[in-house]
Amino acid sequence: MRSEVEPIEWAVFEPEVNPEPLTRRQYLAVCLSDGVARHYVPDALFNELKKELSIEEIVGLCMAAAIAHAGHVLNEAVQLPPAEGTACPLPPRRPKQPT
Repeated sequence: MRSEVEPIEWAVFEPEVNPEPLTRRQYLAVCLSDGVARHYVPDALFNELKKELSIEEIVGLCMAAAIAHAGHVLNEAVQLPPAEGTACPLPPRRPKQPT
C-alpha cells in the first residue's frame, strides 16, 4: 500500500503540485485545497473545477480543506512543531518569535 501512495504524496508536497501521478480530479482537488489554505481560489481554477465536479463536491472539498487548514493554524498559533519526518508545504503566516 505504501508504495502506491508514496508517489501521490510526494506529488502533493512538492513546491508546485505535480499533476503527473494524479488523476485530473485529484489534481483539481489538491489545487482547490491549496487555494483554500492560501485564502484565494482563482476564477480560472473554479471554472476548471465546475467542469469536473458538482457544486456539492466543490463545497465538500472546500469544507474539508478549511477544516484541515484550521489544524495548521492551531499548530502555528501554539508553535507546535511538525512531527519528525513530515512535510508541511505551507509557510507560516507570521515570522517565528524568539523564545
